Amino acid sequence: MGLGSAEMFSLAEARERAREAHRLLADGIDPIDAGRTERAQRAAEAAKAKDFETVAREYFDANEQGWSPSAPRRCSRITYASCFPQASLTACGQC
Repeated sequence: MGLGSAEMFSLAEARERAREAHRLLADGIDPIDAGRTERAQRAAEAAKAKDFETVAREYFDANEQGWSPSAPRRCSRITYASCFPQASLTACGQC
């Protein structure tokens, strides 16, 4: 398990991180799994803050380069007309 870059953390900070990892292990908690769970919870909370329209637009922007020339227009036209008026009222985490 890495404690971070030597350039980012002082020796004292690295030792404190190691102590915290040992505390978790003593409590029967895998520190790597605990970190993954915490990051997943933060990501889920962030996703709840976005509405469907925001997520859809981000998806289109991130993926349209690999689509055929007409696909982005067709998908966005259908989605904007059919989904956004209703779905934007609900946060993605509530879907």
